[in-house]
Amino acid sequence: MILIMLMIDLYNRYFHFHNIQLYSENIVKHFLRLDTWLVPPIGSLHLYGKGVYLDYGTALPKSGISRTMTTSVRDAPITSGGLGVPNLYKLMGTLRTALLVNQCWQKTPTRHLLHTCVEDMVLETGLYGLLWHQNFPAYSSWTSQHSWIYHVCEFNYAHEIRLNIEHAELKPRREGDRSIMAEVYRYFNSAADLRAINRVRMRHGVVNIIDITAADGRKLDHVFW
Repeated sequence: MILIMLMIDLYNRYFHFHNIQLYSENIVKHFLRLDTWLVPPIGSLHLYGKGVYLDYGTALPKSGISRTMTTSVRDAPITSGGLGVPNLYKLMGTLRTALLVNQCWQKTPTRHLLHTCVEDMVLETGLYGLLWHQNFPAYSSWTSQHSWIYHVCEFNYAHEIRLNIEHAELKPRREGDRSIMAEVYRYFNSAADLRAINRVRMRHGVVNIIDITAADGRKLDHVFW
C-alpha cells in the first residue's frame, strides 16, 4: 500500500511538472502569446461572467507554490523576479486595449472591422463626441454588455486608461440641439427604463432631440407618440 501511494505521488508530481512545461509551450504561447511556466491544473479554472477565473488557492499549491504568495510577486514577470502568473482578467483587458491601439493606426481589414465595432458602440450610446471621453457609468446602464468594445471601455474605465483613437462622432444637427439619451439620463434612473427608451430610439434611427420634435420644436412629432 505504501509503495502504491509513493508511485501515485511520484506520478502526480511528474504529471504537474510535465503539465507545466508542455502546456506552457504549446497552449499558453498559442492562446495568450506569453512565456509563462505556470499553467493551472485541471479543476482550477472556472467560468464566470467576465471570462475565465483562475482559482489560485487550488492551482498554486498543486504546482508547488505557496497560496499565500503576494499578488505583486505572483503577477510580476519572471525577468523582474516574479512568478509570471498573470491575472487573466487584467491580462485580457490589457491585450484588448493594446490590440485596439495597435490596429487602429494600420491600413488593414482588421482596422476597418475595429472601427466599425467602435462606431456601432457610438450609435448605441447615442452621445456626442468621442466614445473614450464619455461617462462610462452612465451609458453602460443602457448599452448592451456583450460587445467586445464595451468590455474594452469597462476595463479602461476601471483602470483609469484614456484612449484617444479617432472615429466618426455623433454631432448636433443645429445650434442648441441635444442628444436624446443625454437628456433622458437626466430624468430617468432606472436601467430598465433607459434600455427600453434606447431600444425605441435605435429602432427609429434617431439621435437628436430635433429628430423627434415637430418643426416648431415645441412638441413631439406625432410619429413618435
